[in-house]
Amino acid sequence: MELLWENRSLLSSGVTSQLMMFVVINLIYGKRERPWVFALTNAMHFVLVNIVMDIFLKEKYGYETWFLIFLPLMGNVLAYAVVIIQTINWKENFVKMLLAFMLADALCGMTGYSMYTFTKRPELIFIFGMCILVIFCLVFSKLMKKYRTIKLYHPWLVGGFILYTTLQGALSRVLYVLQDTNMISSTMFFIGICNIIFAIAFVLVEYIIYTLILQRKYHMLLRNKAQMEDYYRQVSKHIREIDETRILLGQGTKLLAAAHQE
Repeated sequence: MELLWENRSLLSSGVTSQLMMFVVINLIYGKRERPWVFALTNAMHFVLVNIVMDIFLKEKYGYETWFLIFLPLMGNVLAYAVVIIQTINWKENFVKMLLAFMLADALCGMTGYSMYTFTKRPELIFIFGMCILVIFCLVFSKLMKKYRTIKLYHPWLVGGFILYTTLQGALSRVLYVLQDTNMISSTMFFIGICNIIFAIAFVLVEYIIYTLILQRKYHMLLRNKAQMEDYYRQVSKHIREIDETRILLGQGTKLLAAAHQE
């Protein structure tokens, strides 16, 4: 408890960020079933990241190189876990949900961190954060609600870029830690080459997937075109048969009328 009290400003920053995230995401997606699931996952994320890792584990392993690398990586993993849980809970598109969380986190995380660096008083951090949240919701509420109707035509492409930026951010963090510990000179060349290879491989994979999807759609269009042409041929055939039947019936009617008059 003493350790928590000493870090109350950090806890206030975490509470402010998580509460802002909860409000913004709910405003974007509206009222949904089982809102307690999102509240529970937010609370668990706060406990694991802001209390367990940022306070207790950092107090014990704060200067260890492995922990400096482990901390942001685990933060990313837990953030992705929250998105996956909410995607299943609300039955939404994963990439669209992930994009919404990233945009919301950019606001909420930046606000919490800025308030923490601006003042160490926990009550002021919370008050300023809530004021920013209210202003943001009043100004951008209509825009956030329109996000529900946005359709991602190539979600795999958006998801690929998000994954790429996440991995690049993690790699940058590793390089930053290695630079601080004077280990980067022996590994810089290898990491740089791996980064270039990964970037090329990512672009190549994205291109291959996009090409395959276009080819699949093209073959689907050809198949649909062939089916429609066959359908029109059958319809034209039936129309000709109906016309021939109508002509025969007309001729038969005339013959019957002539025979009846005779």
